[in-house]
Formats: sequence, C-alpha cells, structure tokens
Amino acid sequence: MKNRYMICYSIVTEESAEQGDYAESGIIGEPDSLYFALRELFETRTSAVDGMQDISASWHNGRLTIYVENGMEYKTGDYESRSLHRHNITRASAARIARAAGVTLN
Repeated sequence: MKNRYMICYSIVTEESAEQGDYAESGIIGEPDSLYFALRELFETRTSAVDGMQDISASWHNGRLTIYVENGMEYKTGDYESRSLHRHNITRASAARIARAAGVTLN
C-alpha cells in the first residue's frame, strides 16, 4: 500500500466571516507521493497579495498535520488555507516531512 496524504482546503470570504463559517471547504485530493502532496499544499487557488502568512506542523498520536494559511487574494479579498494530513506515521518521519515543507514539527 502506498503512502497517501490528504489535502484539505477552506476559503473564507468577507460574507462568510460575518456568518462565522467558511464560504467553501473540502478535499483537494489524496496524492500518493510526498512531492505531489507538498505541491498541492502550497499551490493556491488564487494569487495572494501577502503570500503565505503562516505555516505550522504538528504530530499527535501518529497523525501529522501541516497547516498553511495564505494571504488575502487581491481581487476578491478571500483567504484560503490548506492542510496536509498523514495518518499512521512515526514522529521521526513526520519531522522529515515537516522539514521538507520548510517548518519545524511542534
């Protein structure tokens, strides 16, 4: 069985923020390779004014999560965030993937 990485996204608009909810959210896919998973994690749906705002990684009970929040999209004012999830992974492997993403594992 190949390793699979789930990539999720959420988009917040001004209107959805007023409602305290996302305008859109879902799963982008489950890439088999780490290379494609990281590419999907950092690829944005829109072009952001401020670029990537925040990136963090955490490991807990065999689950790795890397979270990326992108800056505001200059045309619409939308914010997009993405997260990579990998289950059943050792802390050492999670730390290597976090380093590949350019962040230290918390």
